[in-house]
Amino acid sequence: MKFDAVILDVDGTVWNSTPLVAKAWTAAAKKCGMDREITPEILQGLFGKTMHEIADELMPEATKEDKERVLNACLEEEKSVIEENDTDINYPDVNDTIKSLSKRIPVCIVSNCQSGYIELFVEKNGLEDYITDTECYGNNQRRKTSSFWWKETDLKSRFMWEIR
Repeated sequence: MKFDAVILDVDGTVWNSTPLVAKAWTAAAKKCGMDREITPEILQGLFGKTMHEIADELMPEATKEDKERVLNACLEEEKSVIEENDTDINYPDVNDTIKSLSKRIPVCIVSNCQSGYIELFVEKNGLEDYITDTECYGNNQRRKTSSFWWKETDLKSRFMWEIR
């Protein structure tokens, strides 16, 4: 079977931001008055879900408004921490693999992440010329597996999920 595209996820597929995100979320939660350490192990069990599902699991007792406030603070802190990070958090050979694949087939990224997260990965890795398209939950409030994306793109695709 010939495929029209390769569709990648981000966390657990192209990079492992979990330790950085845990650090950022713990700091942001504390600034918001939530006294809880958010460890990489906790996040590993939650990554793949939407941000709102993650917030629901991390703060089951909080009001919707408080969850949204803390979640927004966590996402802002996460972006700053990842932007400032100088260590390579990519899985081995990810950049070369994406560049190689893109010569033969479009490479797309779809994730349940917040708006701007995929773009941050692409920019930090200089892959702007190699990624054909992106979509995420933060842009449209739809899960990465939602059939809307497949119907709109009409692609026969190979979706690369988490490989941890």
